[in-house]
Amino acid sequence: MNARAQPLPQPLDAPLSGVDIHGRGPVSLALALFLHRQGLPGDAIGLTIHDAALPAALANRSIALSDGSWQLLGRICELPAAGLIRTVDIAIAGHGLHASLDERDAAGRPLGHVVRYGDLLQCLREAADRLSLGKPANAAPIGTIGRLQVDAEGHSERGETRDFDQSALLAELVPVPVANERRLLPGPGCACEHFKPSGPIALLPLAQAPAVSLVWCDRPARIEALAALDDGALGDALQSALGPAYRRFEPRGRRHVAPLARRRSAIVAGHDRVAIGNAAQSLHPVAGQGLNLGLRDAFVLAAVVGDGLAARWPVARCVQVQAARRRRDVARTIMLTDRLATLGDLLLGGPPGLGAPAAAALALLEMATPLRRLATRQFVFGRR
Repeated sequence: MNARAQPLPQPLDAPLSGVDIHGRGPVSLALALFLHRQGLPGDAIGLTIHDAALPAALANRSIALSDGSWQLLGRICELPAAGLIRTVDIAIAGHGLHASLDERDAAGRPLGHVVRYGDLLQCLREAADRLSLGKPANAAPIGTIGRLQVDAEGHSERGETRDFDQSALLAELVPVPVANERRLLPGPGCACEHFKPSGPIALLPLAQAPAVSLVWCDRPARIEALAALDDGALGDALQSALGPAYRRFEPRGRRHVAPLARRRSAIVAGHDRVAIGNAAQSLHPVAGQGLNLGLRDAFVLAAVVGDGLAARWPVARCVQVQAARRRRDVARTIMLTDRLATLGDLLLGGPPGLGAPAAAALALLEMATPLRRLATRQFVFGRR
């Protein structure tokens, strides 16, 4: 949240005149840029840009952007260097079966792009600066009537929380050369989602190929133990967890541990206030949907504001329309990521025999083109 004082309550019929954005991350900046693209003048957009250096752990964190998000961001800023995701390999531990989604399932477009958080934030800051957004002169007087308040960071303590009993080990890996490495996963442009009983393991291609980003989800005590291993021992542990179909990797640089929980607060926070991005929901990192969902929140809200200005809607009407337009996509994405986060535990740690139907479902995904295309569309564009 920024340091600005909170505006006074405003009447329910106050016509929309501007937007105040509380937050300094990618979703906040993207919303300001989307609003400007909708025709909202800079002095109607309240935004604080914080240009202090990010902590290294956050600046270097790898973020998976779906191609849908990439296309949206390409309308408002110059995009940073990225690792292309052309194929996603999906595997369930212990079954030796793999299913894949690739560009053919997305009309020839890449499935995603992997960027560093700091690089993306800088590109958005520069775009906002070029348009003179976020300058102090843009700040409306406190109590100005008709301004929509948008929370884009933090979360409500009154919201719903789901604890997955998992933490994530975040690291960068480099492959160790071996014979016949071309036959091993992941290949160039390939992301991997490997489901194990205690949590998924993801490998994401970086722009600095052949390096990849690791997101290893497991029980918190296990993740702490893995984070304490030396590079060689961690490489051994990862190879054992993934199996012989995967090439050997060893970490480079610092590692980071993040506790995992899913939080969701109300999309509607009041008759003149709305929550988007992390203020509305924070998701398990499986399938990399969190920031993508937040960017769709911002894009739709900007369109709602554009409609509201054209039709002279009151602020409360804009809040209601945003909630209605985002309900299905948010609910579907949360449901899918919740289920994927615990998929390995359900299928591999559940009743005996449950793994066989899971393997059959994976084989069906591999063989059924319509099913692959449906899954691809959900993760690339969300529910529309």
